[in-house]
Amino acid sequence: MVLTEEQSLRQAIAHEEANLTTLEQKQQESRKRLATLRAELTAIASPISIPSTSAIQPSADIPTTPKEKISVFRKLFRGRNDVYPLLWISSKTGRKGYSPACGNEWVRGICEKTRVKCSVCPNQDTLPRGGFGNLIALPLQYEPRQAGNSVFLDLGFQPHPDQWAYLSSLKQITPSTVESIANEANQRGKVVGVRFSSGNEVQKNEAPWMRLPSRQSETKRITEPVPKRVHAVLAQRLFVDKADLPSPLLNQMKRLAAFQNPEFYKKQNMRLSTALTPRVISCAEEFSKHIALPRGCKDELVTLLNHYGSKLVIDDQRNSGEILNVRFSGKLTATQKQAANALCKHETGIFVAPPGIGKTVIGTWLIAERQCNTLVLVHRQPLLDQWVEQLALFLELDTKDIGRIGGGKRKPNGQLDVAMIQSLVRKD
Repeated sequence: MVLTEEQSLRQAIAHEEANLTTLEQKQQESRKRLATLRAELTAIASPISIPSTSAIQPSADIPTTPKEKISVFRKLFRGRNDVYPLLWISSKTGRKGYSPACGNEWVRGICEKTRVKCSVCPNQDTLPRGGFGNLIALPLQYEPRQAGNSVFLDLGFQPHPDQWAYLSSLKQITPSTVESIANEANQRGKVVGVRFSSGNEVQKNEAPWMRLPSRQSETKRITEPVPKRVHAVLAQRLFVDKADLPSPLLNQMKRLAAFQNPEFYKKQNMRLSTALTPRVISCAEEFSKHIALPRGCKDELVTLLNHYGSKLVIDDQRNSGEILNVRFSGKLTATQKQAANALCKHETGIFVAPPGIGKTVIGTWLIAERQCNTLVLVHRQPLLDQWVEQLALFLELDTKDIGRIGGGKRKPNGQLDVAMIQSLVRKD
């Protein structure tokens, strides 16, 4: 039977379509075999110990359509839905940027857009005060991917030939497993370097008074080279020069000045919102060339650097103050004298004692002993009045000779002043 030209073409098309179907089936099978082989290689070369989680296995359904790929992507990666960056491109200049898009925009009672101007999303190493947080782009973006970036790599640091086949082979771990890993990391102090108090027997036997302020009893040794000498300037804080210091060491330095926030755990135990309450309070501040630590962290920093065979070289630029000619007219009890003598042996320290022991009296004695102009900081008005009365009594001064900052007054004299912290902050 002789076929017409049209019939021949239709037959040829059907034959090629059948070939394509066969090739697609073979391609799917090859992808599955490839994913299985890679998973086996990963398990042998770099075993991952995660409780209750089996080794990575290939998925039976490798996404091929855009809808399937989006579904896989959204299962593996999450972004914020309430506020997120929206890309904009100028049609005139081609300039690109991000502006915040809010899920509560113009919602009455929530959005205050007419009164508050929404700021742009930052994209830098440090977070400006009042910002949303750094913009973190999700992987597999189109333009970076065209340049070979924003893709997933294999053990040889080469991009996976089929990114979607690799993603579909990943097995998600259960929420209970994540919680178990997080709890274990907390107990070991591996999350932020601040140990989480628990009731286990090991910590019960530890002497709590011997713990560091950060509660970090174990320092994980870094492998990067550390300079033999680390320079720092001692002024209102301890400013450590960051030159040639590896990032892991800088992180350990910052954690020396970090501690758990008791208010967070108090709210958590009462089932109150902790959205605006930080779990950890950090007193370290990073500058372009220095890390600022509280001066009380000096001894811990020396110990940390000695751990790596390095020495802290300090340039003391503190203000020595002015002479304060006063005399203590009282008499300390035996307990107060013991505490005062112990405090005199150190330049910095914390005196902890129960109510009624006379902490204000000991502080007044120290002022007279040091003979240096002094600023006393308190956080409540009754404490300010108490300090003024005690200073006037034991130093034989008139209350007018003692400067005050707070309680509606701002009359410092630069010699002997008592100030409320809140008043100083508002004036800063």
